[in-house]
Amino acid sequence: MFGIGKNVASGVVKEGLSGVGKILDSVITNAEERGKIDIEFNKLQTEINQLEAQNSSLFVSGWRPFVGWVCGVGIGFNFVARPLINYLLMLFSPETIVMPSLEMGVLSTLITGMLGFGAIRTYEKVKNKHRN
Repeated sequence: MFGIGKNVASGVVKEGLSGVGKILDSVITNAEERGKIDIEFNKLQTEINQLEAQNSSLFVSGWRPFVGWVCGVGIGFNFVARPLINYLLMLFSPETIVMPSLEMGVLSTLITGMLGFGAIRTYEKVKNKHRN
């Protein structure tokens, strides 16, 4: 119903691939062989990411938009809504304690990373280097 089975399955695959990677690190010493295996591993990870992104369940494919909306709402609240509410509180109810500012360190780190990935994706599309 919510795509939980596929999500659990992809989690198991990710854990399995991680375990295989650890074993290979201890066995393979040749840099060329390790490079070939890394390429195959990245292909598998890309396939998993594509399957998750195509899932119709918001619990699987909707986390990126959700994080974007949470960041946007947090920034909007901290820099637009909170100052206006505090101003109105000071005007009409001076005895009320004003709302403190949100901790923006983590939120700004997250939004900066998301904007960076968005810029990279845009660059890939402009240079026609993206995959469909």
